[in-house]
Amino acid sequence: MLKEWSRLFYRYLISYLVVLVLPVVIIYAYFYASFINSLREEEITSYYNAVTQTRIQLDSRLDEIQNIALQISVTPYITQLPANGFQLKQELKKYEAVNQLSHEIILYLHNQDRLYSSQSSYTLSTFVHNIYHFPSWDRASFYTDLRGLRAPIMRPAEHLAFSNMPSERLITYLMPFPVNSRAPYGTMLFMLKESVFRQLLRNALHEDQFNALIVDRDANLIMALAPQEYMNSVPFRTLLAHTEADGTQMVRMVDKEYVVVHSASLRTALSYIFIIPSAVVMDKVLDVQRKMLYMLIVVLSAGFVIIYWLMHINYNPISELVKVAARGLNSGRPLTELDTIRTAITRMEETTLLLRQKVAVSQPIVREHLIIRLLNGTIADREELANLLDLPQVGSTHSSFVVIKFVFQQGAGSATLSITALFDDLLAKLPPALVEFGSYRLGGKTLILIVQTEQPDAILLEEQLTVLYHYLSVKWEINMAVGIGSGYADVGGIATSYFESSTAADYLLIKGLNGVRHFVQIDFVNSIVQWYPEQHMQSLEWYLQQWDVDRIEVTLKEIAEKIKGEDTPIYLVRCLCFNILNLLIREIYQVKRERPHLREEYYDIVALTQFETIDGLIEEVLRISRAVVRTIEVGETQPLASLEIRMKEYIEQHYGEATFTIYSVAAHFAITPTYLRRIFKRHTGITVSEYVELLRIQQASHLLKESDENLGQIVYKIGYVNVSSFIRKFRQQTGMTPGEYRNRHRV
Repeated sequence: MLKEWSRLFYRYLISYLVVLVLPVVIIYAYFYASFINSLREEEITSYYNAVTQTRIQLDSRLDEIQNIALQISVTPYITQLPANGFQLKQELKKYEAVNQLSHEIILYLHNQDRLYSSQSSYTLSTFVHNIYHFPSWDRASFYTDLRGLRAPIMRPAEHLAFSNMPSERLITYLMPFPVNSRAPYGTMLFMLKESVFRQLLRNALHEDQFNALIVDRDANLIMALAPQEYMNSVPFRTLLAHTEADGTQMVRMVDKEYVVVHSASLRTALSYIFIIPSAVVMDKVLDVQRKMLYMLIVVLSAGFVIIYWLMHINYNPISELVKVAARGLNSGRPLTELDTIRTAITRMEETTLLLRQKVAVSQPIVREHLIIRLLNGTIADREELANLLDLPQVGSTHSSFVVIKFVFQQGAGSATLSITALFDDLLAKLPPALVEFGSYRLGGKTLILIVQTEQPDAILLEEQLTVLYHYLSVKWEINMAVGIGSGYADVGGIATSYFESSTAADYLLIKGLNGVRHFVQIDFVNSIVQWYPEQHMQSLEWYLQQWDVDRIEVTLKEIAEKIKGEDTPIYLVRCLCFNILNLLIREIYQVKRERPHLREEYYDIVALTQFETIDGLIEEVLRISRAVVRTIEVGETQPLASLEIRMKEYIEQHYGEATFTIYSVAAHFAITPTYLRRIFKRHTGITVSEYVELLRIQQASHLLKESDENLGQIVYKIGYVNVSSFIRKFRQQTGMTPGEYRNRHRV
């Protein structure tokens, strides 16, 4: 008993899975590495762009400080130091309000002991001891820096204690006064709010876990968002010493990896450093990695399910084939699928060999059957014939097939004719150019011979067979007619050649002549033109349309007499008879089509095709014609009221449709438009068009009186497409326009 699933199934399944997994994994690995690296670079680039944008914002704020310093340097009230200190304070306060970074602006002039600010004026001693308390800026250093400043400097952010106020972290920004002067005579102190710097730095990134630093050109830390453990490490100090260029780098500090983004300002000599934990930067990358891994798992899982399902479907035919092959096998050992099929095929070959041996015994019968099929045209080409005959090929592809028909008549006073001996002699004396392909005996005195020849020329064939004809006629004392068909390269042309040879032989027999005739030598055109009774056939068609049986009979008899008197060739007689049959069948069909209400009649049309003489054909045509006439006479006496009523009901229901025509009515009742017009006029006294027009005018009159619809809507409802045409017809029927009709009946 075979198992449902076998080793072959799983072998194919594993191979298909390998074909799926290998390319998918390779493509995944390639795109995974490429995409992840691109995503990582994109993330780091986005951080760098954010840092650069923040540096530009802070530079613009510090540029505002520079501009304020320039303005102060050229303001007269400030440079001339008026005696009224209030005016000086007001001027400084104006500039202080301009910039968000500024907490207070202080001006100091060399060789003086007083500081002027936007808040007030102080002596140096009072400022240092009572106003601002700098934790890392003693008095001596303060005096030295004020009096010796030649270039702007920025001090780190400090907690500064104010008199009677809470402390605040400020950044002290010192600039020489006047600005850009080679010999400054004063110093300006801008007390900047660290909180504003913090806010701008914190808004740079949409992350929570990062630190931002501002460092001056001497690697001094001006400020940091938050103190971190790594800020005391050697890598951090090394990092501060190399911030003169823009860029990003990975730095490991205190056993953690960080992404460091730094951007240096050329205008302010400050560097902005952002330190983000690598895990934060890679969080999105890791999320994409997880999603890609999940997608790979889903793709592989779906691929496995689809492959397994398709294997199940595709293996079913193999399984069924194995089950069929296993029937009748009584192997002592278990067989695989392929072994089972192989064993079954081997046994089939053995059986086929036995069958071929049996066929060889009955080969003559088979060959005769093939010859009949060839003559009937059921074998189409050489390849099919070669397969049937079990031959590699059937003759040369340059040879032609020709059919020859021999009809024998024993002469008066001759001895008893041995047909078998005659046929054998005939085949033995065939011209060398004709090679027998097959023969078939039709009755006792007819031989159908199929030959192959490289020379299918009609005149040459007729000459060669004429020699054979004289030889057989003299030796066997017989009368013989030989009909030759045309040569055809295709096997399918044998049937045509057979028809042509039969026509040629019949032609000779009808003419009462013995001899040899090729089909192409018969003058068909002249025979048809000179003999065909065209006038009689036209008369017959007219009488059949009228079903005038008497005249049909007279015309048919005249045609028969002409056939007999002219010694008409049999092929023309056949054509003429089939033309007569065609006329009769066509008119019967027309009767059934135009008179569907008549009771169904089944005329014996088959009997028409089985005539043996022209007189027999005439009798069958007259018999069926009389039957048709009786059916028509009985049907026409029955009332057609039911059909008329149904037609009127259909017209009343559909006349308003845009697609309504007399052809649609005729199609609905399965009759011709001509027949519809005739029977409608006969039973109603008016035409279909007049009846439809009457219905439309009546409906329009009703709608004009009873509804408020406009004329266009009414015209559309009753099936008209042109309002002007409707108005004209309405006036013809009622003597007034639709508007006049509505006004009169509304009043």
